[in-house]
Amino acid sequence: TRISDWLSIPLLLRTLFSPFHQISADATGSDISSSFRAFIDRLFSRAIGGFVRTIMIILGTITLLLVLIISLIRLILWPTIILLPVVGIVLMITVGAPWNLV
Repeated sequence: TRISDWLSIPLLLRTLFSPFHQISADATGSDISSSFRAFIDRLFSRAIGGFVRTIMIILGTITLLLVLIISLIRLILWPTIILLPVVGIVLMITVGAPWNLV
């Protein structure tokens, strides 16, 4: 459906620990501190990416479940719409019209 395509949960799962909006975290120098700093930057970016994508997966799953429940309710109620005039007539005969209750 359009909602599942828009939420793209399978894509979020495939890229769960990809860096999140990382511009660059390359080691600029040849010393160990710049390499370690680049490693920490990439690790931090992946942790943020995993956190954001996990939240999006949870919210997307909740949204899909709500859409499923609403769709099932609509699917069950749709055939009963044709019976509403009959129910109204039966209620009017048995209970009386609402304007005559006073």
